[in-house]
Amino acid sequence: MPTANGPLYAQIPGALGYQSVYVPTGKEVLARQNPLVLMANMAKGEMSKYLGEKNDKQKTIPLKAIVVPSPEFQFYEFDPERTRTTTLTTELGTGDTTFPVASTAGFAKGDECKIAETGEIVRVDEVLSGALKVERAFSSTLDDNTSFPSSLSQDSASNPSVNDTLIRLGPAMSEGSYAQYRTRNAPTRRIGHTQILRTDLIQTGTEMAQEPNLTIAEEKFDAIKNQEASELLIDHEYIAFHGKLHRASRSGEVIRTTQGFLEFIGNSVAASSLQGIGANDLFTLDALQDMVYQANKRGGKKMYLVGNEGYRYIAKAVGDAGQLNVTPGETKFGISPDTIFNAFGQADFVYYPLMDTAPLKHQIVAIDPDHLMLCALRDRGMSWKDNTQQNDYDGKAGRWLAEIGIIPLNAKMHHRFTAFKFYTAP
Repeated sequence: MPTANGPLYAQIPGALGYQSVYVPTGKEVLARQNPLVLMANMAKGEMSKYLGEKNDKQKTIPLKAIVVPSPEFQFYEFDPERTRTTTLTTELGTGDTTFPVASTAGFAKGDECKIAETGEIVRVDEVLSGALKVERAFSSTLDDNTSFPSSLSQDSASNPSVNDTLIRLGPAMSEGSYAQYRTRNAPTRRIGHTQILRTDLIQTGTEMAQEPNLTIAEEKFDAIKNQEASELLIDHEYIAFHGKLHRASRSGEVIRTTQGFLEFIGNSVAASSLQGIGANDLFTLDALQDMVYQANKRGGKKMYLVGNEGYRYIAKAVGDAGQLNVTPGETKFGISPDTIFNAFGQADFVYYPLMDTAPLKHQIVAIDPDHLMLCALRDRGMSWKDNTQQNDYDGKAGRWLAEIGIIPLNAKMHHRFTAFKFYTAP
């Protein structure tokens, strides 16, 4: 009496008194809040039922994927953004030619610079420690401008004040000359690692014989195999998020991985430093606008990872104010803050279960998916190896082997906002 209908994917044998069937209850048995946001594109097919349902605020973050030639590999990052401004650290007279500045980074001999507040143009003659030696009133704005160049009057230097902004315009060149060699931003050489993970599944003939009337051995084996695969992906998710010990070797055993992207983020902004933050660092809409501005000013599309507590508070704050454009839709949180638009850009909020633990639940992490990359060792992305057990028990065995990881790129493109208070203190 075989059947192919309903939730059963086994055939019921026709012999009365011996009915063996495996019912794949999946998520009802292994209830979990699926953390697979970074790697959700990998959780497909039969694996997905063992990961539980996604929260209604979880979105897949698509990652670019590359194949690397070895477990340890090197790559370069280029940041085209150069320092263009500095500030004067003291008040100067018209005759001063040494400008003490907050930073000389990015400035070179021959640069034209403008004092923003006075309009005077100067040329850098020498870069000193903490100061610039300059030629004053170089090609500066003229007091008297007539139609004949011979009658132009030479402008005099002006008095710059402390904290005046000095803007680097670029190298001053004579007409008809070839461009000078400029020192470019040196690329950053980084080292990445894949993370080897393995999970073994062994089902012996003895084990199969213990429950002849409860399960079909092959289907039980396949089900556990899929469950093992889902657990393997979750392990990778945690490693990608939190990172793991980077050690060259331990008693001859190589243990190494790429740095987790959470620890990689260099732009860490305390809630107390945001504009419009509430008393005791309480989250406000003004702070949200400043946060969106800071994360979006370098461009790109940001995804804001937030825990459940923060997500509900943001939804409430946005709903109470009614001042921001949000994507419509009623949810269990009330008004939906999935996507918030304001004058400074767009914020796509993603509920991320790994942000539900302290102290992460009081943080919001803004990531740029274009600057996170999934890497896999060639021919070792994620594969099942059959028959890895010796035939001693006349059983069946195999193992999942995966060597994948996350490469976080360009730390300036990601932000971490910390120490929010998502509740009203009693």
